[in-house]
Amino acid sequence: MSRAETDSAVRACAQLVGGGGGDVIAAQAVRYVAPETWSALVERHRGKGCDAFAAFARALLDGKKSLHGVVGSLVGALLAALGRPRIEQVFAQELASRVPLPFGHEIALAARGLQAAGIFV
Repeated sequence: MSRAETDSAVRACAQLVGGGGGDVIAAQAVRYVAPETWSALVERHRGKGCDAFAAFARALLDGKKSLHGVVGSLVGALLAALGRPRIEQVFAQELASRVPLPFGHEIALAARGLQAAGIFV
């Protein structure tokens, strides 16, 4: 995350804590979707749909976690196929399963965005 992104996140959190939560969520949402889409979502789903947003957000986060496990397993299997000692396989598997994926941050942001939208709606 860049310094500018961090500063933006800090400002958004400060606004949320300061009581402008709905306005902050709406402002962030229209950075990523058309204002018409956001308005239609809010109008049509007011008071309902939160569970669906939460379930999809959880699925994204669980999928990210599972993907880390798959990457680790593949690295471990590759070292096994190369005949490397078991301790090297385990080490590489654990390391690979914990290294951030190039798009992992974006998945987490999308999930958090869904959660915020669900709370707003």
